Amino acid sequence: MPSKTMPKHCGKSMHRMYIRKGTEKRKWLPVGYFCDVCSEMLTEVEIMKNKELEKIIGGSENLVEFENNPRAVVIDLGSCFTKVGVAGESKPRFIFDSAVYYSEAGNSFIRQANYKDLEKKSVKTVKIFGDTENIEEQIDLDDLEIFLTHIFDELEIKPNELPILLVDRIIDDVSIEYLKGNPKCVENSSLSSRAKEMLLAEEPVKYVNHSAKLDAFRRRLALVLFDRLKITDLYFSIEDILSLYANDANTGVVVSLGNQNTRIVPIYKGYIIFHAHSFRKVGGKDVVDLVKDEVNNQGVSMRKSVEELDVMQKNIRIASEELCYVSIDPNEEPKKWQNSDKLARSFRIIDDEFVTLEETRFQATEVLFRKIPLSVTKNPGNLAEAVVESIRKCDRDLVKDLYSNIILTGGASMYEGFHERFTKEMRIVAHEKTAEINVNLSTKGEFSGWIGGSILASVDILYDRNMWVSRDEYKEKGSSAVDRCF
Repeated sequence: MPSKTMPKHCGKSMHRMYIRKGTEKRKWLPVGYFCDVCSEMLTEVEIMKNKELEKIIGGSENLVEFENNPRAVVIDLGSCFTKVGVAGESKPRFIFDSAVYYSEAGNSFIRQANYKDLEKKSVKTVKIFGDTENIEEQIDLDDLEIFLTHIFDELEIKPNELPILLVDRIIDDVSIEYLKGNPKCVENSSLSSRAKEMLLAEEPVKYVNHSAKLDAFRRRLALVLFDRLKITDLYFSIEDILSLYANDANTGVVVSLGNQNTRIVPIYKGYIIFHAHSFRKVGGKDVVDLVKDEVNNQGVSMRKSVEELDVMQKNIRIASEELCYVSIDPNEEPKKWQNSDKLARSFRIIDDEFVTLEETRFQATEVLFRKIPLSVTKNPGNLAEAVVESIRKCDRDLVKDLYSNIILTGGASMYEGFHERFTKEMRIVAHEKTAEINVNLSTKGEFSGWIGGSILASVDILYDRNMWVSRDEYKEKGSSAVDRCF
């Protein structure tokens, strides 16, 4: 039974929900709040948490270097790199490849992303995350245990000494199906009339819980941390929300350009608007692959030993980050290269072998802007068009706030010229006359998620509200105990 409206969620007031207890008249128990827009049910506790989280904003200015008495360990597990450090610090202590390396003698070790430890020769590399969408196959528990054990050894901290905050991310775009055949949600959105017609013509489909895969992913990690490493307390938080905290905000659109994909996540007062988020399977790895293709075209053989191949891959990645750039106008850029050798750049790929990059310097990054089918309309759209569509799926009352704070994060957003090009395209494709478009390139870059986690784990809310999942709770409820982490 719904009652009076309560806190806002997705821009609309929520309904307080009750259930009847027994047969006595007027005997009703409150169970939480329901949002008509995205079908989210929030409990009283979650509402209190949200109010407390708003106090966190601005905390990044107060971060200090905690060399003594740290409160928690913060780990950002990424598909390519893993950032680790201590809560309260302004940057990660270490950045590791998300992989376990094995020597010829069979010993395992992990490697920092800067490859300072190349004296450790490897004959086998095992990536922590597989390419499959099956959670059971995506993470090998034995490899993950070895990886995390090495991390704590590098930190010189025992796993059971401090609480662990893990930064994770939305796995894929499953909840978008909720829009199909849902007239109320479609009509309240700001989609074009053509897109609305297409959606209203669809047969209704069963709503897929947006957190289904995320919960399964977290439970797999909890098994290793609690059962094998014997940690005492654990908490999970989503990278995109933490990126907002790191940039002193709790409302906006986070456009995160990672290694393998790009996520577009609208967030209102600390809550993800799940029915409006978007997922593009293109990222920094695609840029590196195009540079690698150019290396192959110049006749450099990739048939090397495992160790030599590791060095070549590292040099190609570094070259793509340092030499590639984004052109403001890709149609005019080739003219700058006509009869000019000054723009070409060379880099050493291994030993005495060098490779020269010419037009590939700007052509490779175009993959980040390429048109691919949008999640709802199925029409091809570039990155800016995908962001506009995600915003238009949100309630009209939120459009202005979301356009005013679009934050670019992730390693692939750091290419020279990316911010200018994206801002230009946003102003071309967005037609909301009343909305002021403000695009911010996160100064924290690829560290935004970790820094947001550092802020969250260093303030009192997780401790005062008993939000940590304790070892005792895990023993009582099993791995599902971590499902309450929001």
